[in-house]
Amino acid sequence: MLIIGAPISNGVANRILFSDANTLLAVDSNLVWDNTTKRLGIGTTSPQKALHVIGQDGDAQGTPSFGTDATAVFQNNSEAGNNNQVYFIAGTTGQIRIHMGDVDDPDKGGFKYDNSTNSFIIETLDLDRMTIDGFGNVGIGTTSPLSGLQMGNDKLFAQDVNAGLTAGTTQTQAGGLDLTAQVNQISTVANTNDAVVLPVLPATGSISVTIINNGANTMRVFPGSGDDLGAGVNAVDAVNIPIATARTYVSYDGTTWQKYLSE
Repeated sequence: MLIIGAPISNGVANRILFSDANTLLAVDSNLVWDNTTKRLGIGTTSPQKALHVIGQDGDAQGTPSFGTDATAVFQNNSEAGNNNQVYFIAGTTGQIRIHMGDVDDPDKGGFKYDNSTNSFIIETLDLDRMTIDGFGNVGIGTTSPLSGLQMGNDKLFAQDVNAGLTAGTTQTQAGGLDLTAQVNQISTVANTNDAVVLPVLPATGSISVTIINNGANTMRVFPGSGDDLGAGVNAVDAVNIPIATARTYVSYDGTTWQKYLSE
């Protein structure tokens, strides 16, 4: 229906008029265009950003203070327990893609969900970097992880490091220095057989700890209380760590530590 030269008597400021085939219908307060701020509101008469959508539960808890860079707002918070959901639906073998970038490369980063493989993928610089498959396996540097966490070649670098440590001076498990990092550099070993103590093993899962002896004497390693270091529960390591030597201990069963690297 086209009206030329006829005044609209049932209009309301900032409201969008609707019509059927022949009749101009009343305005709807759930769809608002603010021509001053150039903002579109759905479910709100006072849109705060270029697109402001308020769900069926409304905003009885108030309007948050949105950042100046925000372009769109999706709000549903009339009660503390209200949820907010946005759906992206693709074909059964297609992908849902959310792209991020700049004017020179608008899709250099982003997220993908692949319906054909049920995998969630994170991209940077247009390449797949991390994949979570349908079984919950995480792959970094590989798109087909075969275990809980799988990394491609040269993708793992340990940053959990404690350096400049001092070994305990009592030469006993009780008085040994408790190690808390994945890599531990012992710089002070004041006496022969001054000691460090490996972490108490978790009940499940695997763990590895590297010890570097940069001190002036041979040092001794104890297991955590109740753990086995290969020489009996709570026993002293059968071979201590000499000066200028690194040794790594691993466990996969929650009970026994094993040495796998020395010198």
